[in-house]
Amino acid sequence: MGPYAKGIGAALEVLRRQMKILLPILLFLPLLVRAQDTLVVHFAYNRSELAPDEAVRLDSALRGSLSRIDLYGYTDSIGGNRYNDSLALARIHTVKSLLPDSLVHTTVGFGKKRPLNDNASEEERAANRRVEIVFWRIAGPAGGGAGRPAAPAGGGAGRPAGTADTIVELPPAASIDDLFKDPASMVGKTIILRDINFFGGHHKPEPESYHVLNDLLKLMSRNPGMQIDIQGFVCCLPDTIDALDLDTYIINLSEARAKFIYDYLKNRGIAGGRMRFEGYGASQKLYPAERTEEEKRLNRRVQIKVTAWYPKASQ
Repeated sequence: MGPYAKGIGAALEVLRRQMKILLPILLFLPLLVRAQDTLVVHFAYNRSELAPDEAVRLDSALRGSLSRIDLYGYTDSIGGNRYNDSLALARIHTVKSLLPDSLVHTTVGFGKKRPLNDNASEEERAANRRVEIVFWRIAGPAGGGAGRPAAPAGGGAGRPAGTADTIVELPPAASIDDLFKDPASMVGKTIILRDINFFGGHHKPEPESYHVLNDLLKLMSRNPGMQIDIQGFVCCLPDTIDALDLDTYIINLSEARAKFIYDYLKNRGIAGGRMRFEGYGASQKLYPAERTEEEKRLNRRVQIKVTAWYPKASQ
């Protein structure tokens, strides 16, 4: 064996030893992928104190396995930039004082620079006087999903995972209006839109899904104070992995599905500031076992979470 071949053999042996050490670490890393939730608390005009009911909402959100909290402060448009920047930071300080200090990672005061709307009315200005609290939660091992427990033992095959009272399923062929007779009561709830389904590997919905999209569009148009998070999912993979989008050949299929819904609504007149979109990969499966093609199809979905509702807001 010549010196070149010996050098190749030695390099391969070093690589083999390194992979033996790194492989367990690489297999463990997906379990540390985090999911996030956002809570928005609001403040009175020119004040940095948190109202008691908002403090209660914040306290109730401090549950689960939190790894990090980020805080972003905002104001309405009244006053100059320097004053509003200071007020935004004061509001952040108030919220931070109610949180475990070791978990607070990022604090940014934007003042009046990133409004949700045009500040054209008192209702719109009230919506902008806020702190956004982003909770990062540790995702669980495969089968349970991030933020959603696995199906209970003995539940039987074919039952959706999770029993959280914030999860609401829109039954097949039902109208989304049936759930929103009292829009204010839906804040904080996540609605699974069973009739919005996707072709495998693609971010565009199946044709029969568009009637639900149009119902959602009408709902958002009739309730201009409603704000939502759009959450996309894929099937057939470990919880912490996303899939390849065959339309773009980018590994972000769950995000692309959520963005499709976002763009569909925005292109038809819904303000982008009222919506956010995010992909959660193959986590939070409705059917963790995915025993049938129907269960896989239902895991390929988009769901919406109602984050706020202001009854007198304008589009």
